[in-house]
Amino acid sequence: MTTALTVAPERHADRLTLCLTGEMDIDNVSRVNEALDLDGCTSVVLDLAGLTFMDSSGVNLVLRLRHRLGPEGVHLALHGVQGQPRRIVTLVGLQDVVEVEPPAPAAPATAR
Repeated sequence: MTTALTVAPERHADRLTLCLTGEMDIDNVSRVNEALDLDGCTSVVLDLAGLTFMDSSGVNLVLRLRHRLGPEGVHLALHGVQGQPRRIVTLVGLQDVVEVEPPAPAAPATAR
């Protein structure tokens, strides 16, 4: 069974952000590559704020992208990494080879 993964590309000048929502696994990780349009990009950000699950295929994707983009002079970063994906990123040490931007701070609770 294929799990749901949505990949929404956002282009701002020379920065491409791929906003990932849902679960990324072996059945759907190719969707990220399909959305990768590098024409004129100097920076690619994988926004994982909406990602609830990532397995080793997601780790492999990040490492392959780093290997592919680095020689082309394209910067790769992860943004909004939280929950289970953050545990995987930390466990395998991805933060040592790819920039991991901190997630946005949580909105303060309103008093009632």
